[in-house]
Amino acid sequence: MDEENDIVGIRVANPTPGEDYGFQHLVEIGFNEDDLQDQQKVYTYNIGETTDVRMLTPGSIILIENEEGSFDHNSAAYKSTHYGAPVLNEDGLLVGICYNNSGDQAAGYYSAYNAQSIADKIERNQGRNFTSIAVALQHLRQ
Repeated sequence: MDEENDIVGIRVANPTPGEDYGFQHLVEIGFNEDDLQDQQKVYTYNIGETTDVRMLTPGSIILIENEEGSFDHNSAAYKSTHYGAPVLNEDGLLVGICYNNSGDQAAGYYSAYNAQSIADKIERNQGRNFTSIAVALQHLRQ
């Protein structure tokens, strides 16, 4: 965690005990706190079918679901993108995390929870009311 820049790292545990697969590739990124816009350019970080293929795939936001705290986008290179791939804006800030795809990779779209929704879920999981991303990050530091 970088307290000066309000940055937090989310680490997902490796299901293979005793192996540190992929942990050397973790990097810190900041959360986007601005509202998302239709047709906003976004990038999805993808790891290919083999671990030596890594890329940022460009695309755009095609639908914003404010009540759901999610958005749909078309920036994905692999079917597995919907398994938690981060979605970044042009400034390299986290705007969401993928959780679903529409089916056909070539013609489909992917859904992601937006950064505010992620912070809200973290706060609710800890029994707190969500007020802002900055406050949620402060709570994680305590």
